[in-house]
Amino acid sequence: MLARHLRWSTLVAFAALTTACADSSIAPAPDQAEVLPGGAPRPLIIINQMAADESSADFTVTPTGGYFRMGKHGIVFPRNVICDPATSSYGREHWDEDCDVLRTPIQIHAELRVQDGREWVDFSPELRFRPSRYPFQWVWIYMSTDAAQWPNGSLSILWSPAIGAPGIDESLEDPTLRTYVSPWSGYAYRRIKHFSGYNVTSGRSATTDEASEVARELP
Repeated sequence: MLARHLRWSTLVAFAALTTACADSSIAPAPDQAEVLPGGAPRPLIIINQMAADESSADFTVTPTGGYFRMGKHGIVFPRNVICDPATSSYGREHWDEDCDVLRTPIQIHAELRVQDGREWVDFSPELRFRPSRYPFQWVWIYMSTDAAQWPNGSLSILWSPAIGAPGIDESLEDPTLRTYVSPWSGYAYRRIKHFSGYNVTSGRSATTDEASEVARELP
């Protein structure tokens, strides 16, 4: 299914609408509210574009960025954020390196699964995103999960090399990658620096070496 592409200017309007709704009856109670970095998109952009679950999604990201729906999940790209895969390095040691951004559209495929009690999204091709100190220039992923409605403080979106591989908590090395939870909307969401895959869980995380070893053994 080709996901709807909303231009970045529309996202700004959604963000403004979210702020306007902060005092409404659907806003979270004060002890549930997450204090987001300035400029971070809020879950209302996902709620307004809710879709039925699908097994996969294909979408094209242009240099202008946008919001894309993947079944009941979503992802937000700012402008000029995707590193050109033809010229940029890829790997854990390169996530924070500057890069030449891609100036042409790129097709992205997402596989969606529910496995081992977790929601999974696995992306291809492998990409990384230009680093920035400003949250409005970050890529954000939003994952719908029933567990978000009863947060216990341990819910996290973990990076996985492949569906079924153990998840890695990247926020242990970079606090900007922490997971936020919106109980009133049922979403967990966070900044991501790269693809391939992500899952949302309240279980334990693995080390990079453990996850990579399991991923090599998966079919």
